Amino acid sequence: MSLESDLGEIRVTALEIGQWIGVQKDTTVSDTVRRMRDEKTNCALVQDGEKLVGIFTDHDVFTKILGQPDSWDKPVSEVMTANPKTVSRDSGASAALEVMDGNKIRNVPIVDASGKVVGNIDQQSFVRYLSDRFHMHVYNQPPEPDQYARTRHGA
Repeated sequence: MSLESDLGEIRVTALEIGQWIGVQKDTTVSDTVRRMRDEKTNCALVQDGEKLVGIFTDHDVFTKILGQPDSWDKPVSEVMTANPKTVSRDSGASAALEVMDGNKIRNVPIVDASGKVVGNIDQQSFVRYLSDRFHMHVYNQPPEPDQYARTRHGA
């Protein structure tokens, strides 16, 4: 079976779902970033109750927050990306990949029919899938005998 047809048949929820945290829309930017750091994730899904209303990523920190001291005390809803692109829990993995590629984004929230977040698919989810599917080409490859370092390691 081809990779393309595999990705069309596999549901996004069958892939290893990426790390994410949920925060309420009135959470401050500083609290959101602190939680992202503590949870070691690059993505916070912003919610109003259980409904997804936005996404806030490490990219937003670099482009909207750094150098703006007043921004740290604002609600995350003022600096998030509102109405983010999503996929449903029944979507094929290829649909999530198309959303990522077509919009140049790294995280796509997975939602149910009511808009409730059930996960987040990220680039690493696809890297893990591909490395598992093509494990003989990725893992434990012998070194190439004609490959030499140009400088000493650590020099």
